[in-house]
Amino acid sequence: MYNSEFFEFDDHMYGEFRKFGSVLMKYLKRSDEISQIGCGSSCLADSLYDNGFKNIVSIDIVRSVIRKQIYRNRKRRPELTFSRGDATKLEYADQSFSAVLDKGTIDAIMSWKTEKCLDTANAMFAEVDRVLKTNGRYIILSLWPLCAAQIVHSVKLKQP
Repeated sequence: MYNSEFFEFDDHMYGEFRKFGSVLMKYLKRSDEISQIGCGSSCLADSLYDNGFKNIVSIDIVRSVIRKQIYRNRKRRPELTFSRGDATKLEYADQSFSAVLDKGTIDAIMSWKTEKCLDTANAMFAEVDRVLKTNGRYIILSLWPLCAAQIVHSVKLKQP
């Protein structure tokens, strides 16, 4: 379940990279294998790439968004990978990534705050846990950080 209407406004509602990027980069290494789940039309992968992070795989469930991301980045950022994918059914091997980034995906999933939305969030968290390497980092950029923290806290993850 995903609320497509949630993101029908400016990507900068989460702030511009120049404002939060330095904090984000404290938790990332340029050598990390990074997955961005629910990339939408965000320029997060572009900004990270421009700051030396070259191994970024971004997914989104909306095919047209992925086409736009590929078109926008194909010449200047050829190493970025964008593909259609579902954050609740990630098509990656176990322990594939050092870091998983969620910029607003949990917000879009939980925007209706129903039991089904919580089930979807739990499925996404289980997949994030599965694809993260041991001691990997799951970084959430949320408009509702306390709500996101409560949801994450309620989920049992296998990481040490």
